[in-house]
Amino acid sequence: MASTQLPIARRTEPPGFVLPPVVRWRLSPVPSKSARMVAAAAGRLQATGYQGLAEVTCEFHEGVLTLHGRVPTFYLKQVAQTVVRALEDVTKIVNRIEVFAPPD
Repeated sequence: MASTQLPIARRTEPPGFVLPPVVRWRLSPVPSKSARMVAAAAGRLQATGYQGLAEVTCEFHEGVLTLHGRVPTFYLKQVAQTVVRALEDVTKIVNRIEVFAPPD
């Protein structure tokens, strides 16, 4: 059986013609609920304006928001807990913020 080859189509472009680069669209991943809750909590902590709350970090897992960090007063520890309390989907807050006396 004889095989027949089809002619190969070749593109001929005018001199100096350059094909535009291929644009690859990447869908940005949708942040997880945990990431959204941590971002919302961090935003609320920053919005207080208290510099001592800038170092407080959060974790969120199955409705439990855990606060970590160090603050100079018990008042700031309570402020941190209060400002994140109203976040939706937070069923429990675990406040693991430590209070330390700043050096004189």
